[in-house]
Amino acid sequence: MAAFSLLIATVNRAEPLRRLLASLEEQSYHDFEILIADQNPPGFLDELYAEFQNTLPLRVITVPDKGVSQARNALLPHAQGQLVAFPDDDCWYEPETLEQVRAFFAANPHVYAVLGQWHDPAGSIRLQASGRAINRFSAFRRGGTLVQFYRKAVVDAVGGFDPELGPGTGLPYGCGEDTDYVLRALAAGFTVVFTPKRAGLPSRGFADLVLAGKNPLLRPWTHASFTQAQPAPLVQAGQYSVPLIACST
Repeated sequence: MAAFSLLIATVNRAEPLRRLLASLEEQSYHDFEILIADQNPPGFLDELYAEFQNTLPLRVITVPDKGVSQARNALLPHAQGQLVAFPDDDCWYEPETLEQVRAFFAANPHVYAVLGQWHDPAGSIRLQASGRAINRFSAFRRGGTLVQFYRKAVVDAVGGFDPELGPGTGLPYGCGEDTDYVLRALAAGFTVVFTPKRAGLPSRGFADLVLAGKNPLLRPWTHASFTQAQPAPLVQAGQYSVPLIACST
């Protein structure tokens, strides 16, 4: 069983996906499997898959239905890793991203999901520093799927993404599947944490993924995790730094 299952939905992005896979080749931690939901025309990515077939543990599943939620849901039953992540096909990981995530979970066994931060290499936005648990309010600011890392128990309990939410549905709801998933994890009673900053990390180029604050698609939440206040305990993360993920904008 791999430590990580990396579930990637992709459509119409050959070069960005190549960049992501190249970044996975460069990881300092190598115990992972890569599951790709290919929503492209037949043969569109064959050359790319051939390029990485001998260096990365790739498994490709063709998904005819469009939409990122449909694609991820097709991959979830095949995920065998102890930790599950959903990198976007236009993001890429910093070399120590998976090592940092693994170390954070090992140091904090009571935490079941970690939200990192992504950075725009062309930008200059302050790196947030917080070791507090995510609640129903902060989930709207920190819930981007590309920075979500879950223990397998969370994914098994929460299940699939809402197929009516997210890009590619053909519906007016072009986002929100990520925030919805975090809220459902909270509703199931799991602790979700935004990882803290480590002293000495660069202060340039890092950004929160801020989304869904005025999104009409999110259903009225009635379960306890959304209607009742929750404490936000500090996490003792030691020297472990925030998972770093770059993304095109």
